[in-house]
Amino acid sequence: MSEKTFPAYRAAYTKGAWKNFAFMRLFKHIKREGIPMTAPVEMDMEQHNERLKMTQMGFMYQDMKVGHLGNDGKNVEVRDVAAMKTIVYTWQGNNSSSTRKLAKDALMTRLKKDGLEADDFRILGYNGPGVANAKKTWEMLVVLPPKK
Repeated sequence: MSEKTFPAYRAAYTKGAWKNFAFMRLFKHIKREGIPMTAPVEMDMEQHNERLKMTQMGFMYQDMKVGHLGNDGKNVEVRDVAAMKTIVYTWQGNNSSSTRKLAKDALMTRLKKDGLEADDFRILGYNGPGVANAKKTWEMLVVLPPKK
């Protein structure tokens, strides 16, 4: 587990809980717009019962000068994201409900130990479909609220 600061970035987002559907929607967007594919892919997560569920997916652009802000049709929105401080749990292998629970529990323990509260969870995926699941690298991060 580590702390990471992410600089501001631009990304295209689409809502949805179906990873493959969201991925293909964003992939078609970047192909149509001539935007290169980058890593990681971002998945915003929300608590549903005892599980984290993806609510939207984002493709990060290589810098904030690429692409145009705003909507691309009714299902894709390109926006700039502010810089953020996070606590990150990294693993290699499957992105399953059990590994997500393990990562979330570890992050929650760290937040409690540090006397912090946060509930903005995201997963970053670093590998394409050609990489075997057992070799894929993932990070679950919790975005820390800005200091007042």
